[in-house]
Amino acid sequence: MSVNIGDHVFVTSLHKTGTVLRVLKNGSVQVRVGTLTITIPQVQLQKIDAPKRPKHKEVPRGAFHHPTPLKSPVSARTLDLHGLTVADAREKILTAIDLSIRDGAEELLVIHGHGTGKLRELTYSEISNLSVVLRVVPDPHNAGMARIVFH
Repeated sequence: MSVNIGDHVFVTSLHKTGTVLRVLKNGSVQVRVGTLTITIPQVQLQKIDAPKRPKHKEVPRGAFHHPTPLKSPVSARTLDLHGLTVADAREKILTAIDLSIRDGAEELLVIHGHGTGKLRELTYSEISNLSVVLRVVPDPHNAGMARIVFH
């Protein structure tokens, strides 16, 4: 069996497939297997068909494809309070808590930032007293964030 440059081969000693890069005069062949380039005797190769590429689904011109969103339970939502006043932040948090609970979320991640501490104080003092809130805990990875956990 002879192989040519560009042929797809199975390297029996490695149990891997590769592509022929060069055929040498001494009967050896240079083969690329993954990121490796090896020189191997031609008798250790089996010629195989080129790997089949998956066919892409043809979409008619002008058609618009909307992927179907995954329907999975919502575990957490995120609310960023950067740049808001305490009054605006309070309103945003209350609205986000309401929407999160309605959507079945278990917690709300609030990004209050470091700043002056007023938004952090709002999050920990006022919000933790709401009847729907089980607890408010600082995010272990970021001191500028808090997790509001619901009942």
